[in-house]
Amino acid sequence: MLVRSFQVASPNWVPTSERAREVVVEALSPAHINRAFVLAGRIMGWIGARHDYGAVWELHPLVVAENVRGRGIGRALVDAIVGLVEEQGALTLLLGTSDESGLTNLFGRDLFRQPLDILQNIEAARGHPLGFWLNVGFAVVGVVPDAEGIGKPTILLAKAVGRARGSRR
Repeated sequence: MLVRSFQVASPNWVPTSERAREVVVEALSPAHINRAFVLAGRIMGWIGARHDYGAVWELHPLVVAENVRGRGIGRALVDAIVGLVEEQGALTLLLGTSDESGLTNLFGRDLFRQPLDILQNIEAARGHPLGFWLNVGFAVVGVVPDAEGIGKPTILLAKAVGRARGSRR
């Protein structure tokens, strides 16, 4: 599921089943929190998080099987992990989403020149997860230019968590 799901937007992250296995093993370490969505005995979605620093946790990864996308599974998994990191004292949930395939207007650009101006007009094509992240309450907070190679950035998003209901959520 990992290999298939990331073939378009981030093909270098988990290009093989062996690499996907390594990602899963790492995510199962005691320092990580994971949840899965199981339907008819099959894992249809998986989300993980790990403490980054201070009150910041990193959401990594989120994957939903292609044949069940658009049914609220991703949102439910995000809600579940938000609750779990809140219990750990998180105030910020951070994630990065790369563009290795030209699915945003950041691809191929020199983002070292006026990155904040460029980020104000960020756009993503269908198939890039940026729209999903914005829909579940994350905000674009930065960019790492050339993170995946020249012209292939990672977009940083964050969500306020661990606050009283109704405050910045």
